Amino acid sequence: MNAVLEKPRLAKRTKAAPQAPADPLAAINASIGEAMKKLEMVHHALVATDLGEPAELLVRALIDNWLPSAFAPLAYKPLTKPDLEQCYEAMFVPLAALEGAIALTKGTLPETTLQEALSLLDRANTEMTEPALLEQFPEGEESQEPQAEQQEEKPRLIAPRIQEITDTLGTITEAMWTAAMASATERTWGAVYVAEMARDNLVAALEQGDEDAFLPEVARIGVSITVIEAALEVEDDSVLRVCSMGLQRLKDRLAAEVDR
Repeated sequence: MNAVLEKPRLAKRTKAAPQAPADPLAAINASIGEAMKKLEMVHHALVATDLGEPAELLVRALIDNWLPSAFAPLAYKPLTKPDLEQCYEAMFVPLAALEGAIALTKGTLPETTLQEALSLLDRANTEMTEPALLEQFPEGEESQEPQAEQQEEKPRLIAPRIQEITDTLGTITEAMWTAAMASATERTWGAVYVAEMARDNLVAALEQGDEDAFLPEVARIGVSITVIEAALEVEDDSVLRVCSMGLQRLKDRLAAEVDR
């Protein structure tokens, strides 16, 4: 037999397929995706078992509105460090609302699943500020100073009137803390947190003096109202009920203020 034919042939070499660059947001997106699945599971359980409409509505709002809105910057192309920082800060409100949902389901199976979802989202939130992650993204373009003509066209809010609103919100928040510490701490601290955040941001927006800075605070006060009303479904508290009414009036007043 021909020696050439008898010689074993070498295996044909193939080029290694180029590896796709690792996704720096893979861990964050994985945590978010898993958390959203758990929230969907909880919502189905709440609907099926009729454990409580307030908790059901709160979880549905987290799934459909608050969390997707908070995560929106992650989809920006190209993603920049300011986008990640924006997402990090935007998650504070839904995380507080999730704490409220946990309190409303205390002692039930959904509470455990909600705790797991909170842990996942909190981990994702923390990872957004890791230096090793941030250094992989550009700083982003510096915002240009608006021209004088544009500044004149921007609607300005009247400081004394808005200061009155923030002062009133501070008074209501203090009353909420009193009620929470007295009878419903576990169910209302998330609402207090959101209300305090709205107050602080309103003060900061007051210094800027433009109406766009106030619009997110209307939504934040709405979150606080939702959590308080959910708490009231579980345990009535006259102080919290008054706070809820006061916050609703402030929300309507603030909305009217920015529409002037």
